[in-house]
Amino acid sequence: DPRFNNETLALLQFFAQNPLPQDIEVETLRLYAEDIHQKINKKLHETFKGTIEEKTVKTNSTEIPITIYTPLNVNKDKLVIYFHGGGWVVCSPKTTQTIVNYTADVTKTIWISVEYRLGPEYKYPIWLDDALDVTQHIIQNRTAYGVNETAKIGVAGDSAGGMISASLSHLLKGIDFQILIYAALDILGETPSYKEFANPMYFLTPELMKWYSTHAFHNLDDVKDPRASVLLNRTFEGLPPCLFIVADLDILRDGNLEYQKLLEKAGVQTKLVLMKNVIHLFFTLPVQFVSNIPEYDHAIIIGGSFGGMVTAAYLSKYFKRITIIESDDVLNDTFNKSTPSEILDYRCHLESPTSIGRSGVSQIYQPHTVAREGFNILQKLFPHLKDKLINEYDIRSYSLKNDARLVINGILFNQNLTDDFECLGIDLFTLEIALRKELCLQYGKQIEWICNARAIQLIVDQSANTVQGVKYRLKHNIGSSSLNIYGNFIVDCTGRNTSSTKWLKESFNLIVPTVQIHFGSGYVTFIGERFKTGDPSLDSKSILINNGNTPENNIGYGITPIRTIKTNDENSLGTLSTIGFGCVNSEYPPNDSYENLLEWAKEHLDNEINSILKSTRVCSPLIPYRRAIGDRKYVELLGKKWPKNYILLGDAMCTFNPQFGQGITHACRHARELRKIFDEHCHKLEDISYIFNRRASAISEECWLASTANDWKTPTLKVIKTDQNGKIQTYQQDSNFNTANGSKLRIPLMVKFLQWYSYWFLQCASKSGQLSTDFLHVTGQSCNPLILMKPMTFLQVCYMALIHRFHLSKN
Repeated sequence: DPRFNNETLALLQFFAQNPLPQDIEVETLRLYAEDIHQKINKKLHETFKGTIEEKTVKTNSTEIPITIYTPLNVNKDKLVIYFHGGGWVVCSPKTTQTIVNYTADVTKTIWISVEYRLGPEYKYPIWLDDALDVTQHIIQNRTAYGVNETAKIGVAGDSAGGMISASLSHLLKGIDFQILIYAALDILGETPSYKEFANPMYFLTPELMKWYSTHAFHNLDDVKDPRASVLLNRTFEGLPPCLFIVADLDILRDGNLEYQKLLEKAGVQTKLVLMKNVIHLFFTLPVQFVSNIPEYDHAIIIGGSFGGMVTAAYLSKYFKRITIIESDDVLNDTFNKSTPSEILDYRCHLESPTSIGRSGVSQIYQPHTVAREGFNILQKLFPHLKDKLINEYDIRSYSLKNDARLVINGILFNQNLTDDFECLGIDLFTLEIALRKELCLQYGKQIEWICNARAIQLIVDQSANTVQGVKYRLKHNIGSSSLNIYGNFIVDCTGRNTSSTKWLKESFNLIVPTVQIHFGSGYVTFIGERFKTGDPSLDSKSILINNGNTPENNIGYGITPIRTIKTNDENSLGTLSTIGFGCVNSEYPPNDSYENLLEWAKEHLDNEINSILKSTRVCSPLIPYRRAIGDRKYVELLGKKWPKNYILLGDAMCTFNPQFGQGITHACRHARELRKIFDEHCHKLEDISYIFNRRASAISEECWLASTANDWKTPTLKVIKTDQNGKIQTYQQDSNFNTANGSKLRIPLMVKFLQWYSYWFLQCASKSGQLSTDFLHVTGQSCNPLILMKPMTFLQVCYMALIHRFHLSKN
């Protein structure tokens, strides 16, 4: 088959040299299966660095052996129960040991392989009941297997084991996810792929499947039992999320595709990974496919804050070396060797954003939010980060539902939430230091830092439209010549102050279309110890956020706890908090003295925040920040004019109004999308920049529309547009929104619609806990914004607008 890739051909060559026995007997086939897995995976033998433990689970009828694979640096939030394939007749945990321990190692998750009894000695439903009994036991006793009480339990399996996993997801409560690897879901052989891949060259044939089912089931009625043939179930609602990993050239392919459609139709979250040009068995015989994962030599990342560090962690899988060029001395002793209390002390006593060497990210001292999806990404990459923050840095976890007062556009938003949202009380300065330590601990051998260095120019091959490296200069050697560094792939993570647009113009005469929105944003932030105000309802809220309501109220504030502290003062609330005031329309808060800030707050803010401020002891200087703008670079419009092997990521591609707290999560999602592109293993390195620009821009557009719809209401708004020809037009908000030459900028229809829709949606959400919850999922970037426009929600919003338009409201 011309579709076979090199790895599939290598696997088939192996089978040609080690053919199936002509006389297929059960014991002969069992020995053959163990032999080929032993031979083909020998490179992975004894590579597992964790612990392997053998146990048994006692059931009413027998004791079932299980093997527990616990990797180093294990994540205790998940556990996977694995069922091997082999047609319910052959194979065992031994035949899948290498792939299970390899997967456990890569995912940093405990995997448990189950040795269920096999046919023909123990026909259906005995082997399914074994699997059910073991799974139920592990769910009920999860902490005995090394995970937390709240850990998610998943089931996984290949081929026959995939069918068992799918069946258990119907039969048992408490399964949180399922991973079906070319699962045997169509045992009856009724889907088209049975005919398409009937030739023995595809290895698994209809005849072999019939042989398996004859030895595993008593009769056809057993096969038609919906517990065995899950496609025959009548309902699929409420099943756990499902990942399908499917071989493209496999008789079982269409059964998986059909089952995925049934789950999606029932509202079950699914993801399908269709592996092109491969046959059955590719997953459990991985060594033949190792060459399918490219390993490049050197990646260069410009900028070592959150986006740069997350990108480095993701790319470490594909590049032997990664160099991070960072403008500040972030590896100095102040950052790396200080205790958490010393770091806090430095943070509280800094005199300016540059006084302890973090001038490159001056906004790092302002209030920030790492949205839900962003922290999920960080936690998956750095499994120990959260525990260290809590146990070493005295960080507390807070409930957005119970510990916060969240006001959005004048509406109290978190009083009736249907889901809770966990928030970690931490300042960004400390989080960046903790994250850098974890990065160096986990990936230190691959990652080199060049600190106190400023990238000044790209090294390019204009004829090939390729970026080959970066010129940089060490900051402490003023006047020294520049240094060159070369790499296979270069990522600009320098943030909102990126020089990429200038470099691309100089090197390729390439003009990046941009839209800049200036809305007069500014912040003043300090750290303070909160004391009792005399209002218990106010003192009980650790987190207070009010985003203002442009243009009626252009000022907002945020109070977030960053440390728990020990104190003998009975009036102290026992927390240090970051307290910040933000504005648009250039209505900047004063930062010259706390007394003037109190006077300003008395004039502009509500009584509650004034009461808190009067009861707060200031523990740091007042730090201003006034350089925030919205800046969208439309890199996707340039297509293949964009240079190869070079991308902008996070704020370097698109920045937003900081009040929405999207920036870090936006960068993390970009980095994850880049990893997904590499994971697909089907793109040339020189094409990845174009693919990334298209996909990352879709992520940016989500955040951009959500942010700028509100920014367009700013009375003193200024918009600067640059097109691909370099023509620049500046528009200043006035009654006509005119440019200097008289041309007009119309507010985009989409922006007008979003302004209208968001206003009435928030009115509806003030009366609906579900809508409030959906909104927070979207702002946390864990859900697509379209969930806010589901048909029933859209009708609610329109109804709310209509009854107010025609004065039909009873209120």
